[in-house]
Amino acid sequence: MPLTTPRVWRRAAPLLLVVVIDGLRAASVTETAMPVLAAVADAGVSYASAASLVPSLTRPAAAALTTGYLPRTTGIVANTVAWPGHGIIDTGSVGALRRALAGEPVPLGAPGIAERFARSGIRCAVISTGSAGCGFILDPVSAPGRAAAAAGGRVHDPAGPRPAVGRDPASTGRVAWACDTAIALARADAIDAALIWLHQPDDAQHAFGPEAPETAAVLRQVDKNIGLLLTELGAAGQAVNVIVTADHGATSALGRVDVAGDFQRALPQVASLLTVCNNDGAVLAWSGRRQSVPALAEFAEWCLAQPWSGPVFARPSLDIPGTFSTRLIGCDHERLGPDVLITMRAESATARQAAAAWYAADAGDAIKGTHGTISPADLHIPLIMHGPAFRRRLVAGSPATLTDITATMLHLAGLTSSADGRVLYEALAETEGQPLVSRYYLVPGRQRRPDLLTCATVAGHHYILAGQREAAS
Repeated sequence: MPLTTPRVWRRAAPLLLVVVIDGLRAASVTETAMPVLAAVADAGVSYASAASLVPSLTRPAAAALTTGYLPRTTGIVANTVAWPGHGIIDTGSVGALRRALAGEPVPLGAPGIAERFARSGIRCAVISTGSAGCGFILDPVSAPGRAAAAAGGRVHDPAGPRPAVGRDPASTGRVAWACDTAIALARADAIDAALIWLHQPDDAQHAFGPEAPETAAVLRQVDKNIGLLLTELGAAGQAVNVIVTADHGATSALGRVDVAGDFQRALPQVASLLTVCNNDGAVLAWSGRRQSVPALAEFAEWCLAQPWSGPVFARPSLDIPGTFSTRLIGCDHERLGPDVLITMRAESATARQAAAAWYAADAGDAIKGTHGTISPADLHIPLIMHGPAFRRRLVAGSPATLTDITATMLHLAGLTSSADGRVLYEALAETEGQPLVSRYYLVPGRQRRPDLLTCATVAGHHYILAGQREAAS
């Protein structure tokens, strides 16, 4: 493979390349499905227990990755949220985000990675093929959704304008554009680092399902484009430290539930006191300034009684029986955090059937793949590191998450981090051994049903690895 071939490197410091592949399941990185990534993982460091956030949704993950902070700081707690003074907003809309964040002293509660780099004279490109809102979250100082060197907010389009979003959910034209843009910037010696966010295979998985042949074809094309990116950089004599990960995994869709609508029809008087937002594999509820504890408790209890609900979280101050604290998942933002958060129930994978989950969406929305739940299929993400900064042929057993990637990026750039994540020292070339990992289980307070969270702790950092609703004994 190109990465394992010795080369005469052009620059003293290797290029730092972080590639986020939206919706990529760790189980998809195989020699058959994605041979390039599988080879890179085999040659470098691969994490066996890397996990997304809860809920496992795109925009909270993007905010966590760029800032290094959990939603309790960034305020981006879901894809669709209730924002004080702005009502319900779609965080995929850059206009809605700009208006909502205009009143914030620091957008996202902390500067993004490109801004941090720029302050230290490190030229970083943020290249996004996702929604405009996602691009804006990744780098609020530059034009959303375009390749941009963060220093001064200058925009560069060396590979031409980004292709328009079309109707084909299996299209990979934007993926090719993103890789071509990174190659052009590196060839011109215009960047020291790049954060590339690829929208596929998420689009294909929603439309066709994660196990569909159409999705398999998209995975092959994404893998091919990443291979071309690495090959071209190598051919140009470019040393690269590359980190490849995903924002979340994916599950097949069991069926749609309009939780917000069903609750409104079941308990209209109580529902009138709350704002409830469907978010695929999760549902969030806010009571606003009224802080109607009885209404929130009734909503949580109603959800706990439904066959489609998985583990339920609530603000610690509410003390609702059968719920976990939103503090456990870092979703307890003082103003923007939900009062109640429901994860949709997922069925574990079997020898004959892939993992599947219920999803929450308004009437009429039909998808074949989903994410956002707390199931292993949604939470488990790939985390692959390769290059001169990293160890070789290591499968790391310690857990890791998106904020850890940020802390590690800052460390590699010689910058200190005060973020929520930890530096992944066990992956670095100068390190030997593995950190001590403590694994444990949690059940909800005043348990109403046998729900369970699988957790771990490393060096004072806590991880949620999975959650499930157990069948009653």
